[in-house]
Amino acid sequence: MRKFCHLVLLLVVGVVPAFAQTQATLEVAGSSTRVDINDAMRRLPRHQVTVPANEHGSAGTYEGIYLRDLLSEAKVPAGHAIRGDVLAWTVTLEAGDGYRVVFALAEIDPAFRERVFLLADMRDGKPLGAKQGPLRLIVPDESRPARWIRQVVRIVAGPAGTAK
Repeated sequence: MRKFCHLVLLLVVGVVPAFAQTQATLEVAGSSTRVDINDAMRRLPRHQVTVPANEHGSAGTYEGIYLRDLLSEAKVPAGHAIRGDVLAWTVTLEAGDGYRVVFALAEIDPAFRERVFLLADMRDGKPLGAKQGPLRLIVPDESRPARWIRQVVRIVAGPAGTAK
């Protein structure tokens, strides 16, 4: 009986992480466009960024994909297409607990300013733990890491006020 219990425990421990991964999505407001972020994390070019210690933790190297590359997957306007009404578009990132942060679309686009917006799934060569991940946004040039949202499960791009 004891061997059976150990076998069941090993099976459960081995299976739980597969079920624990959250299905993260990117949505474009006003359209049926949805991108599976976990799939995009495997397909899009990977990048690394090293950040110094800050009020949220020690120095480290994060790895993931650029948020702009992910937005391009959903055909979110970029470059010279960001004009007129599109200048009022935002990108809202939401955590599993409902916490949200907002960026102007132009703020993320390299045609307006060259900045790093890294959607990370690894830190120092290891997958992000449950407290940080499975996904975390890293914006290294921000003086305060208050918008470095953890546990990202949903991203919505569209006109201001459409992410509900």
